Amino acid sequence: RLLRFGSYPGIILEDEAQAAEELSDIAQRYVYKDSVELLELRQRQLLPPLLQALALNIGQEVSYNDLGVRLGVKLETVERYITLLEAAFIIYRVSALTGKPGNLSSRKRKVYFYDLGIRNALIQSLQPLSMRADKAALWENFCMNERTRWWQGQAGNPQSYYWRGLSGQVDLVESLDDKWQAFDFRLEDEKPRSPKYFAETYPSTSHAVIHPKNIFEWVK
Repeated sequence: RLLRFGSYPGIILEDEAQAAEELSDIAQRYVYKDSVELLELRQRQLLPPLLQALALNIGQEVSYNDLGVRLGVKLETVERYITLLEAAFIIYRVSALTGKPGNLSSRKRKVYFYDLGIRNALIQSLQPLSMRADKAALWENFCMNERTRWWQGQAGNPQSYYWRGLSGQVDLVESLDDKWQAFDFRLEDEKPRSPKYFAETYPSTSHAVIHPKNIFEWVK
């Protein structure tokens, strides 16, 4: 239910039909209407297709240039709108590590939604997980959200990244006090597989798979 309906207070306890109706109302009233007024967006017609495009691409790398071409606007416009949506706590970004330790890519990033119920309502997709092709992406976004909440209650404040290369990918890489941790998010318990180049670049990094049976140990 958390992956389908998110974590808005009250909605998680509603029956499915009522939860779907309330999420649709929040998406239309707050995410579209109020955020347009709050952020003083000039091209209001851009917001719905941009948010829908981002919602369809959680767990994947996002290219501002590709979004600009698809939406018919400049790259700078896409970046500005995403920055404003992040300031409104609708989405957040995670940067990609490059081949050199600690270096970031200026062209690669992932975008996640703070609430998965809103994300699903934006694309009108609230079906059970057994009927969905995006359940792995939902799980990744959920894990990222729970980890973010967990760190908010801790003393540390790590930097969060992801890694993607020709030999594979790592969903989350955390750096705190020069210590590195790597995590993959899977719906089944699997052995972690560090991409060869990542393992060579960050040789002392621990690596774990986070799945439904161990996530609450990870964020308790």
